[in-house]
Amino acid sequence: MKHKLLIVIISMLMLCSMVIAQSDSSIQLDQLQVPSSPAFVLLGVAPNSIERPKNPTDFTFALANATNGFTAVPKNFAVEVAPFWLLTKKKPSLSSFISEKPKYSIPQTLVLSMGTHTARSSFDSSEFTQVAIGFSLSILRGKVGKEYKNWSDSLSMILKKENQTIETWYDKYENEDPELQRLKTRLDNVNADNALLLLLEDSINNRTEKLHALAEQAYQNDLVKRSADLATIKRLASSTDFRRYGFKMDFAAGVVMDYPFNTFQQAYLSKAGAWLTMGVEDQPNELNFLGLVRYTGQFDYALKNQMGMKVSNLNHHAFDVGFRLYKDFNDKFTLSYELIRRLVSYNKEKYSLSNIIPPDNSNRSSFSINYKIGKNQNLSFSFGKDFLQPFLSKDNLITSLSFLSGLGSLRPIGSLQ
Repeated sequence: MKHKLLIVIISMLMLCSMVIAQSDSSIQLDQLQVPSSPAFVLLGVAPNSIERPKNPTDFTFALANATNGFTAVPKNFAVEVAPFWLLTKKKPSLSSFISEKPKYSIPQTLVLSMGTHTARSSFDSSEFTQVAIGFSLSILRGKVGKEYKNWSDSLSMILKKENQTIETWYDKYENEDPELQRLKTRLDNVNADNALLLLLEDSINNRTEKLHALAEQAYQNDLVKRSADLATIKRLASSTDFRRYGFKMDFAAGVVMDYPFNTFQQAYLSKAGAWLTMGVEDQPNELNFLGLVRYTGQFDYALKNQMGMKVSNLNHHAFDVGFRLYKDFNDKFTLSYELIRRLVSYNKEKYSLSNIIPPDNSNRSSFSINYKIGKNQNLSFSFGKDFLQPFLSKDNLITSLSFLSGLGSLRPIGSLQ
C-alpha cells in the first residue's frame, strides 16, 4: 500500500512539473502602443510619421486607407515579423528580457517590415504599385514599468524554486528535525560492539522514512501552489499593457521599389531612407515627447516638365526634423500631435535645364486618435496637413483610418539568469 501511494505521489509530482514547465512558456503580453510600420512611413501612408517605440509581437499586420467616406476598400497593407521571437530555439532569460542593455534590446526588438501602396504617376497620373521593405530596432528601449514589477518579482521567485529537487526537500526536513539529529548524535557515541547500535540505526531509518514522506507531500503542495501562482502571473501579464519608460532610441531604415507598369519584371528603386527616433516616455497618462531626425533620397523614374515632355532620372533628397507629443488615457485611448519640417536638397541646374519646377521645403502637421479595441489591436484616425507632393497636383490633406493587429505575443522565459 505504501509503495502504491509513493507511485501516485511521484506521478502527481511529474504532472505538476509538466504544468509548471508549460506555464513558463506561456506568459502572454499586451504589447502594442500605437506604433507605425517602417514600410508605411516610407510609403507616406502611416497615421504617424514619427514612430512610437514599441515592444514587437511575432507578427503584425496593418491596413491603412484614405477615408473616401469610409467606403473604399483599403489599398495599403503592411506586415511585420520579429525574427528573434519566431526563430530562436533557446528561451531568453528573465533578466535579458527585462534588461535595457543594447546587446539584449537590439535582437529582441528587431522587426522586418514590408508594405504595399497604390500610388499615382507623376507623369500621366496612372496608378501603379509601390512595395516598401524596411526594418526597425530599439538601441535603447527603456526600463520595464512598475506595473510589471510585481509579476516579475513573483516569477523570479518561482523560477528560483524550479531548481529545487526532491533531494533538496529531503535534506531540508532531515537537517531541521531535532529528533533525527539527537538519534544521529547518540549513534556517533555508541561503540561498534554495543547492542544499542542496531536499535539506533533502526530508529534513524524509521525516522528518516517518515521525514521523507512529509518532504514529498510538502514538495507536491509547493508545486501545486507554484502552478496556481504562475497562472495568476500569466493573467496579470495578459491584462496589463507591457510598457517601458525612460529614455528611448529607435533606428529604422528601408527602401521603396516602384512597379510603374504593374509587372514584376519592371521595377526600380524610387526611395531609400534612414532615421532615428528618440525621446522620453514618462509614467502612464503623462504627456510624452519624441524627436525625429530622418534622411530620405527620392529617385524619380519619370516626370512631366512644364512643356508636357517626359523627363527621367531626376533625384532629390529630404532631411526631416520634427517632434511628436502624445498622451495615453486609461491605457485605451491615445491623443497625438506631430510637427515635422522637411528640407529639400537637389541639383538646381539640372532641374532648370529640364524645365521642371523643383520640390520645395514643407511641413507636416497632424493630429491622430488611437483606440485600443482589443488585445494587441488598435484603430487610428489621423487628420492634418501632409508634406507638399513634388511634381503632383495633389491635395495634401491627411484623412486616414488605420487598423493594426499584433499576433504572437507569447514570451517564453527560460530561466532567471
